Amino acid sequence: MAKLPERMTTRSGTFYCRIWVPTDIAPIYGRQLVVRSLRTKDLKTAKSRLARKSVELENQFDEIRADQIAGDNLAAPDSRMIRAGFRDIAREHAIAANDDEFSRRAGLFSTR
Repeated sequence: MAKLPERMTTRSGTFYCRIWVPTDIAPIYGRQLVVRSLRTKDLKTAKSRLARKSVELENQFDEIRADQIAGDNLAAPDSRMIRAGFRDIAREHAIAANDDEFSRRAGLFSTR
């Protein structure tokens, strides 16, 4: 098998995104390592999904840093972080669904 991209791993043939949480925000994020299923056994599809998942997680990390700089109280997860977590879950479960179904599910957790 070809060498996998840096942030990708596999378990039982299914590909996963594996990203270390930056040390400056790990205490706020609540963990040091994030592992998310890419929900595919196809390497080409996994690479595409890895790129999207990496960007999503990096954006979450940037939001946390921005909140820190703004001086927000981050002792406990705020509602925006919780909504972001629910959006991630909805997206993961909607990957196999068609675009209309994905839009409907992702819209359930939109920020207002």
